Amino acid sequence: MWKDKLEKVQNKRREFFGDSADSGAPIESIALWTNRIYNDFKVTLPAEYIDILKATNGVEWNGFVWYGVD
Repeated sequence: MWKDKLEKVQNKRREFFGDSADSGAPIESIALWTNRIYNDFKVTLPAEYIDILKATNGVEWNGFVWYGVD
C-alpha cells in the first residue's frame, strides 16, 4: 500500500517540480540509525519502516513530512 502512495507522490513531484522523492537511504546509514534509536530509546523499529527508508530517505509533500535517517 505505501509503495503505491509513494509512487503517486513521486509522479506528482516529477510533474510539478521535475524531481521525485529522495532515493533510499544507504543500508549502512539505516543500520547506524536503527542502532542509535535502540541504544537511546530501547525501541526496535518495525521492518516496514525500514523498508520505506530503503525506498526513500525522506519526502515532503502537501504538508506531510517523512523524515529520513539524516
